[in-house]
Formats: sequence, structure tokens, C-alpha cells
Amino acid sequence: MTEAVLDAPDPDAAADTSSSNSTVAGGAGSAVAQRLASLQPPMKPRSSSKSPDAGAAVVRESESPGPPSVNSSSSVSASVDSSTTPSIWRSRDYLSWWTGTTVSALGSTLSAIAFPLLMLYQTGSVAQAGAIAALENVGRLTTLLIGGVLADRFSRKALLVGAPMIQALAVGAVVPLVLTRHVSVYSLGAVAVVQGVVNGLSGGAMMPALKRIVPAEQFPAASASRQGRDMAAELVGPPIGGILFAAARWAPFVGDALSYLAAALGSGLIRTPLGPELGEDTPREPMRRQLAEGWRFIRSNDYMRFITTWIPVVNALFMVLFLLVLALIRHRGGGPVSVGTANAIAAIGGLTGAVCTPWLVRRIRSRTLVVAASWVLAAGVIAAAFVPHPWEIGAVFAAALVMAAPLYSVFETYQVKIVPDELYGRVSTLLTFLSVGLLWVAPIVAGLLADFFGPVTAQVVGGGVLAALAVWVQSAKSLHQLDEDR
Repeated sequence: MTEAVLDAPDPDAAADTSSSNSTVAGGAGSAVAQRLASLQPPMKPRSSSKSPDAGAAVVRESESPGPPSVNSSSSVSASVDSSTTPSIWRSRDYLSWWTGTTVSALGSTLSAIAFPLLMLYQTGSVAQAGAIAALENVGRLTTLLIGGVLADRFSRKALLVGAPMIQALAVGAVVPLVLTRHVSVYSLGAVAVVQGVVNGLSGGAMMPALKRIVPAEQFPAASASRQGRDMAAELVGPPIGGILFAAARWAPFVGDALSYLAAALGSGLIRTPLGPELGEDTPREPMRRQLAEGWRFIRSNDYMRFITTWIPVVNALFMVLFLLVLALIRHRGGGPVSVGTANAIAAIGGLTGAVCTPWLVRRIRSRTLVVAASWVLAAGVIAAAFVPHPWEIGAVFAAALVMAAPLYSVFETYQVKIVPDELYGRVSTLLTFLSVGLLWVAPIVAGLLADFFGPVTAQVVGGGVLAALAVWVQSAKSLHQLDEDR
């Protein structure tokens, strides 16, 4: 129900949702997962009118050709008095992007509910519903690394405009399939593969583009606003999606197709050069060499090495849990509207967390937030297995998801500080590639567990694994870097 993807700091993020939130599987938790995966590094997500590099006050190692050290003075963006910095809401470019992706996020929540429900009510098999999500992740995985190189070599604006237009056509193709009764795991699987391939090719462009239009010192506020936007979409979208699906099974897909066009328009209206532009010195080495440069940066940093292991496991778990919650609600007698309502209730918690994020990150140490979020999420997953009513499942996840937005903000803001602009596309897609490496198998595992052992037992197992990860987070020395560079 709330599929979480820590898309490496959708990702719809996840992800961000620029075109973004994957619509094949989603939900409040799904959004978390896709975003973490996109901690571009979700996904489903998600500016300043200064010069192109105004938002790139990030750490760069100008002297040394090697990757910057996290502990070097260059790893911290120049400090700027926030009182002299215009609000991001006064930036025309940020508003254009934010408005388009907000509409897209809302559309993604409609079809994110409708895709698994369509298969679940067509076949009665959680495994087949999971197969659709798995195919989307496989398609994304095949093109992610190519997308990172594209984002550092070619126009990011073209990627952000063209990708959602293609996705609008793909999602729109589901409408005639439903009307002509040709829905099958093969037809929806083909749509899922197209969605995944396009997400992979365009996914590396979003965060480097945002670095161009959002000043570094405003990134925590921008991150919180995007989290709030996505959670608000999760609050409003699932009930609407459930009602539309119950009225006409093709209706949610029409809404999502139109929302992708809005995302393309919003990106097209951005005036700030998003890079690389004509005349800019862009890398032209072979793709393998360019990817190796990004990988060397990741391996040079203890924090990044931790994230490359932790994020994939957490993403896979939340993908599993999203499908298990669908099965759990159905097991408790709920229908499409109950699923949408439970997701909306859970999103209230995420929205509350997004609103509180700026206050929390100013007053609580970053590592403390990460540790607390890990334990709260584990407790919420286990508790959801034992509450009797669908709305109570949503309430339990609402309490847990209060910590999702602060967790994402901590990771994303730190990553923006330490990753150079010229490497961001490759680093982000390498992290996302690792993040989604287990996602293709997660839906299948979820379906098999639910079909053979029941959703309650499977949910408890998932919570136990999250608790084990929380122990690891608490003992990880590399996370102390989050506080050292504040």
C-alpha cells in the first residue's frame, strides 16, 4: 500500500515523479521506495532564476582530478544567509517544473492503484500482479546506465520533455485493451516494459536539472516541498483511483496519460539552461569509461558505499510490502475503494512528515533521524499485519510514514552536497541501478509468499527483515558523516 522506494537518494520517486513515478505499481509506501531509489539519485516526486550554475553551489574538487573527498572543505556548499535568498516559490522555473510534476504525481497515483488491481481482479493472482511490476523494473534496469550517460552528455531538457510524452502514449494504450477485453499479463507486461525503458533513459536527468534551478542552500526546503506534493497526491489520488476503477476500469489510465503531458509541458517551460548545452564541454569518452568515473566516485566514499547496499534491500522490501498490503486488505474483505482509502490515510502521515521536515532537520542530527526512521518503519510494518480493518492498516502506515520525508531529505541533501554536477547523472543512475537491482524479483517473491503462506505471515517476515536492517543502520559508522558535514 505504501510501496517505499528509497529510488537511492524513485524513486515515483520515485522517482521523483517527473514522469517519473512508475505507474505500474505505487502507493504511499511505493512512493517512498521509488524516491529512495532515485536518491539520485521513486518513482514515481520530485528554482531559481539565477545563472545555470547558481544552484550548483555544491562541492567540487577544483584542484584534484580525482573524486572529491567527503571530509574536504570542498564537500560543503558555500554558506549563504537564507534571509538573502529568494524563496523557491518566487522562481518561475521551479514553479513550472513543480506544477507539471505535481499533476503527473496525481495521475501516477491513479494508475499505480489501477495496474495491480486490474491484474488482481482479472486473474485473482497476486503473483501475476507482481509480474507486471517486475517487468517494469526489468525494463528500467536495462536502460538506467545509458540514461546516466545521456544526462551528462545530451540535453536534459529534451529528456524531461520527451520521456513523459512517450509514457503518455504507453499508459493510454491500456484504455483500448480494457475496452476490448484484451487485458492479459502479456499486454500489460508490454506496457510495463515500455514504461521501465523510458524511466531508465530519462531518470538521470531530473536531479542534475534541479541542481541548476534550485540553489544548494534551498535544497532541504525544495526536498520537503516535493515530498509534501507527492504525499498530497497519495492522499487525494488513491481514493479517486479506486472510485474511477470501480466505475470504469479504463478511467484511471486516461487520467495518468493526461498527467504525463502536463509534466512534459512543465519541463518545457523552464527557461534556465539545464545542461549540457551547445558549447559546453561535455564528456565524449566511451560509455564504459564514463560510468567507471562515476563508480570510482561512489567507491571513494564510505557513506556512498553504505547506501549502495542498504538502499537496494530496503527498496525491494517496500516493493514486496506494497503488494502484500494489497493482498492483506483484500484478505480482510476490502475492495478497490478500501485500498485507495487506506493509501490515502497512510499518505496523511507522509504529508505530515513533509510539513515537519524543515523543522526536524534543523533541530535533530541527521544520523539520529535516519536511525529513528528505520525503527519506526519496521514497527509499522509488523503492526499492520495484526490490525483487523483496512482503515487501521492505513493508520498504522500513516504513523510510520511520518519519518519517510525527513529520511529522504537527509539523504538527498547530503548527496547534493558531495556529488559534482558533471558527474551527477552517472552517479545517480549507478545508485538507482543498484537500488532497483533486486526490485525485479521482489514482486514475484511477494506474490509467491502471499499465495502460499498468506499475507499476514509474509507481512511479519518483511517487518522482521526491516528490524534487522535497523540494527545495521544503528551500528554503521559511515552514517556519522551525515553529522560531520552539517
